[in-house]
Amino acid sequence: MVALNDAMKDAFADVLSPLPGLTREAILRAIDLKHATVVVPEWGGNVRVRGMTAAERDAMLAAVAPGAETSKRSDSQIKAYLCAHCIVDAHGASLFADDDIALLQQKNPQVLDRLANEVLRLSGIGETGVEVLEKN
Repeated sequence: MVALNDAMKDAFADVLSPLPGLTREAILRAIDLKHATVVVPEWGGNVRVRGMTAAERDAMLAAVAPGAETSKRSDSQIKAYLCAHCIVDAHGASLFADDDIALLQQKNPQVLDRLANEVLRLSGIGETGVEVLEKN
C-alpha cells in the first residue's frame, strides 16, 4: 500500500472524501439537532425532547453564568426553561413557550430533572455540565 503525503492528499481530496461538499442551502436545511423519547410514567406517556440550538444553549449558559444579573434563577426555572424550549412534537416544534415556564415549574421536579438531563445530554453537555449548572 502506498502512503499519501500531504500534497497528494490535497490533490486527491475530492476523490478521497467520502462525503460531498455542502452548499450553504444544504447546511441550513440540514436537520442536525438530536432527538430522544423519554418515558414519563408520571405523566402517563412518552415525551419527545431535542437538543438545544446554539442560540438556546448560549441563552441558558448566560442565564446561569456566575455574576450574571439573571444568575439568580432557580434550579427549577432553568430546568423548566430547558423543557419549555426542547419538549417538541413529532415535527420538532416546541410544545411550550416562555410564558409556560412558571407552569412547568409546578410539575414534578424529578420529571423536570429527567427531561432536562436528557436535553443537556443531547446538547453535548454531560453529567459534569449538569453538576456545574446546579452549583451556579
